[in-house]
Amino acid sequence: MCTASASPWCSMNEENCNSCEAVWCNNPSSPPPPPPCPNLHPVSISPEKLAILSTTKYAEMHITFPVAVMCRNCKPDLLQSTLRSLLKVRGVSVESVTVVRTKPVQACDDIASEMGVRVAVSVEDVFEQHHSAPALVVAETGLYFSPDAMEFFLAVAPAVEHDPTLWTASASNHNAQPCHIGNTNTLTVHRSSVFPGPAWLLMRTIWEGGHDGSFEEEPPLEWRRGREALFPELPRVSNLHGIYNQDAALRWPSSIKLSHEVLLSNYQASLQARILGPKNVTHVTRAAEVPAEAGHQFVLWYELEQGEQATDLARHFGLWRNDIMQGSHRGVHDLVWQGTRVILANSLEQSHSLLPSKPAHLKALPANMAATNKLPALACEVKQCRWTMIAGDSNFRHITESWVGSMTMQKEGIARRAQRRGKYLNAECEDRWAGNEWVLSNDGECHIITQRFMTSQLGISQPLADVRDSSYCGTRLVDPLRADERRPTLPDVIWFGHGLWDLPNSGASVPNITCEDRFANIVAALQHWQTTGLSQVVWQTNFRIEGHHTITNDYLEWDVGCQRKVANKTGITLFDAASLLGETPGQVSGGYHMNAAMALEIAAVLDATVQRFSGKPQSELQAFLSGEVQGIITAVNKIYGNAVLNLQNTGG
Repeated sequence: MCTASASPWCSMNEENCNSCEAVWCNNPSSPPPPPPCPNLHPVSISPEKLAILSTTKYAEMHITFPVAVMCRNCKPDLLQSTLRSLLKVRGVSVESVTVVRTKPVQACDDIASEMGVRVAVSVEDVFEQHHSAPALVVAETGLYFSPDAMEFFLAVAPAVEHDPTLWTASASNHNAQPCHIGNTNTLTVHRSSVFPGPAWLLMRTIWEGGHDGSFEEEPPLEWRRGREALFPELPRVSNLHGIYNQDAALRWPSSIKLSHEVLLSNYQASLQARILGPKNVTHVTRAAEVPAEAGHQFVLWYELEQGEQATDLARHFGLWRNDIMQGSHRGVHDLVWQGTRVILANSLEQSHSLLPSKPAHLKALPANMAATNKLPALACEVKQCRWTMIAGDSNFRHITESWVGSMTMQKEGIARRAQRRGKYLNAECEDRWAGNEWVLSNDGECHIITQRFMTSQLGISQPLADVRDSSYCGTRLVDPLRADERRPTLPDVIWFGHGLWDLPNSGASVPNITCEDRFANIVAALQHWQTTGLSQVVWQTNFRIEGHHTITNDYLEWDVGCQRKVANKTGITLFDAASLLGETPGQVSGGYHMNAAMALEIAAVLDATVQRFSGKPQSELQAFLSGEVQGIITAVNKIYGNAVLNLQNTGG
């Protein structure tokens, strides 16, 4: 017998047991080994051991493992979409991708040829093409890949090679649902005895250890031999619910860090430490005792005999196919349910060594009883967010902050604000010029509000190249969306102003250029977004100012006149802030900023545009904005006139 708490693979024979750094006892008369110690101690893998692994050496010279896309019963559209998505993944090129057709299907060859990738008739051929590769990534058709999918495989491969209780890693997680994914665990990796899904790492040693030349979507059971697979909490390929990482800025930690975390003893020790945590842990025995959106962790203890099912419990916590085995590690699930971190622990499972961590007074219930009287399941659907981008100078920042403030009534917790990650490159970088993003979300909908700061008349080139690019001075915004929220391809509304930064002749005098040349790059960008049919584009003018050390009102009058002319000629919707502020006295403060009241007025117009005019004809929106400008002018002047009259009547 194997004296350590080990996987079934470790216990198969003495050689396996020794590989697990445990002790094999072959004397049947000797007393049984003591139960596992309740205090598990982490072990480490040295950098020296890691460095000599074939997967580590391969990663030093390559930026992806070869990928074998299995073309079984070819549906051309599925194969084509899979290859297109795969070829967008960082590190992947046509040289690293091979379509493996398991049957003589001409469509497989045609699509592969069209996409410029190789064709093979077996996985063996792919290994021969990439003779130095210690592993392949095997992918089925019909998948979409995360930008960091191949980096995930490179990061976890050394752990799979080093740990004899592991046999593969998969980029999938069938249990991932919109409301069953943690917001802060985007780089978390779990262990499971169940094969996680259809994009996985095939080690050359396993392939050469025995095969019949082919396999179906589910790998042969003999390859597993009681060992486990790694999988990410947030999938790196799309699953049935469409959940997978889409944040291109995510980067995986070093292989040595990941390998340390997922080694069997360390993974067990981490689970035990969280269960024994003196704070923020509640132990329960019924599903109904676990609330949604709890601010701390719950541990639900239940009893399930080997071979039995727990369909109701699995259904309640969103496990794939209502199968309690999906994603389990020795009878333990570590998951997020409706925003609450939950550990499900089968107290009858002897191999997980966590039973001593159960509170002595707590009586675990059979799984069917643990699931009774459960709370009604909440809707778990992906929400397609609306997206508004406001881009311009500090006046646009004030408009955005006024708008967000009016929607949240200045209360905390209603809007989630994106955090900026990284360090500024130099002392000239400041928060006020960095841009911001908020997400307002409720049960039914969500709204993304992005504020981009333009510090140059050429600044529009950055969002034009990548509208999601939030980088500034060596930093970037962390995507604030939850797993059940989706960002559109382009903003529904883009409210843009070229602002006062970096004007021609520094804004001191009228330049010797045509209006068309003055705004050529801006018009090209705005028309690009407008012609997609996905974005409603509004171009806000500058306005006369009280004073600036270089900018003159002569220049601004020319600038505004040119903008009106060009916008009318090109059919770009115009918001005429120059008319609005020019015909309402007292609306400019601090030299060149609109005052708070005017920023709030424009924010209200912006809100109405978002609410009522997404997808409407440009002519309708232009008529609305022009009418709103005149309405605000009339209202403000009436208020101003009454104030003057009152002042005169009081002798002021």
